[in-house]
Order: sequence, then C-alpha cells, then structure tokens
Amino acid sequence: MHLHKLILAGVVALVLVGPVLADEGDGEKYLCIGDRVAALRWEKSVGEWRLQTGTNETKYILKPTAGDKSVGTPYAVFPFGSRTPKVPDFRCSESVRDVMKASLPKYQFMICGGGVSEFAFSPNTMRFQITYSFGYVQDSKEDTPYIMIGTCSEL
Repeated sequence: MHLHKLILAGVVALVLVGPVLADEGDGEKYLCIGDRVAALRWEKSVGEWRLQTGTNETKYILKPTAGDKSVGTPYAVFPFGSRTPKVPDFRCSESVRDVMKASLPKYQFMICGGGVSEFAFSPNTMRFQITYSFGYVQDSKEDTPYIMIGTCSEL
C-alpha cells in the first residue's frame, strides 16, 4: 500500500510541476548564419565615408535562456560557441511562441537588443538582420555602421 501512495505522489508532482517546467522556454533554438553585409566605413585616405559590401558567415544561436536570471529575458542571441549573449546586448523581450501569436504573419517577428544594435528575426521566413548604427551620426570614424542579413535553421 505504501508503494501505491508513493507512485500517486509522484504522478501528482509531475502533473503540478510539468506545466512549470514546460513554460521554462519553448525550447526552440535557431542557428543563424550571416550571408551579406553592407557597411559605411570612413576612408581616411580620401576623407569620406565609403560603402563596403560583402559576404559574412558569422554564426549566432537564438535560444531560450531557460530562466537564467543573469540574462533576464526569455530569449537571447549568442555568438556560436559562446555561453554569454552577443555584445552589444541581444536580449529578446519576447519568446518565439509569443511572436507567433500576432494575428498577421508580417507582424510575427522579434527584435532583440535595441539602441545601437538590433537583431531582428522572423520564424515565418527564417531570416534575420542585424543593424549597428553607431559611428556616422556621432562622427566616430572608428565605428562602422552596418546591416547584415542571413538565414536561420531550427535546431
């Protein structure tokens, strides 16, 4: 009889704790690889800003933070192979599940970070873009404003 009570207690615990564990993050992870980049770079030799374009295969992982209090958001973007979010800070205030609740597909995207740099991602198109806006406006000739585009795959 004692074994039946123990089994019953275990089942009750799973029923009560299961939804909490499931809500820890949607578990969806994405590998995002850069494809193209365009940047404005200060060319000292000619004294002007010049457009540069090219390919960029930088890799990022967009993933749930699984309740990591040091991150403080449901999702974050990590450089491939790193345990800390991308700096500038690409913390995401929404989860992919939350984003997909938008009624129109064109609004089903997430923005991570903000301010100087942003990571935008659409789970519908599996595309991302990163923008870095520091440099030109501040007359900082060492910083290069840029936009990178690429695609993601669910892991």
